Order: sequence, then C-alpha cells, then structure tokens
Amino acid sequence: RAGAAAASLDIFVRNGAPLPSDLAWENPLPQGNSITALAFGSDAEKLYFAATDGSIWERNRSGKFRMRHRIEGARFGAIATSGGRLVAVGAIASAGLIVTLSEDSTDDAAESAVLPGSPLTALSFDGSAGIAAGPGPQLLLYNSVSGLWEPAESPSFDALSAVGFADGIPRVLTA
Repeated sequence: RAGAAAASLDIFVRNGAPLPSDLAWENPLPQGNSITALAFGSDAEKLYFAATDGSIWERNRSGKFRMRHRIEGARFGAIATSGGRLVAVGAIASAGLIVTLSEDSTDDAAESAVLPGSPLTALSFDGSAGIAAGPGPQLLLYNSVSGLWEPAESPSFDALSAVGFADGIPRVLTA
C-alpha cells in the first residue's frame, strides 16, 4: 500500500529441486592466476576456464584439471562452447585475441588470430552463429560456411559491452 494505492503479487517457490552440490571450489590454477570466464562443455560433462595468464583449462567429470592451451602474455575475458568447439576471446598487449580449440580432449591444437585495435571482452557462440566484441571498434562475426571469424563494422561509436543473438540476428549492447 502507498496512500490510496494498493497492489498484491503471488510468489510461487519451487520446492524439491536439488541444488547443485559442486558450485564452488578452490581455484585450482597456479597462485596469482585468476579465472576470468567459464563455460560448460557441449556435453555438460566438462567445464572450461579462461585465466589471466593466457591459459585455458579443462575440468573433467572426475574433477581433474588440465591446461588445454596457453598463450604467453594473453588475458582471456570470455569463453563459450558449442558443437564440439571451444572459443575464447581476450587480449594480447592492446590487440584483440580469439582462439578456437576442439573440445576433443586428445586435440590441444588451437587456431588463433590477433586483431589490431582493441581487446575482445564479450562473446556469444552456438556452433553455427557467433559474435565477439570489445570496448573499442572490434566486432567479429562467425561465418559458419567458411568456419572463420570475420571483422564487421561496429554499429556504434560507444563501447560494446555485451553481444548475443535474437531471432538469429546479431545484437550488441553498448555502454
């Protein structure tokens, strides 16, 4: 109630849904190496982590961690998985960086591209569509035909802080 105005709202709470038991754990990475992003594997059996030392880590179902890839001097900011591929974006020096790995645990080979301009900080990737952006003019779209990330013109002069898709159309959120 506020003066003569009154309103009500029913709130329903679901009961009985089990809470995940493995939400938090000690950072398994070497000391001083913070985790900056994580993504579930396509099969939900693995977790992938991006870290401040330019490394990408995998945690398998049994809880064992292993480094999948590392780029000296890099810093990753976002990571996504889909269709058996893992994509991470970040920066190396003042340039943008995008890395693609197979989720296949036997293949640690990576494709990477360094893009002059600005770091990449936001990523959306579903295996057939992808968009990556950063606080500067950097904007990349995934071309599913060629399998390559291609530069695109930013729709804004403002920093791009988040990216995604709505009805199959790439969307960006500006600062």
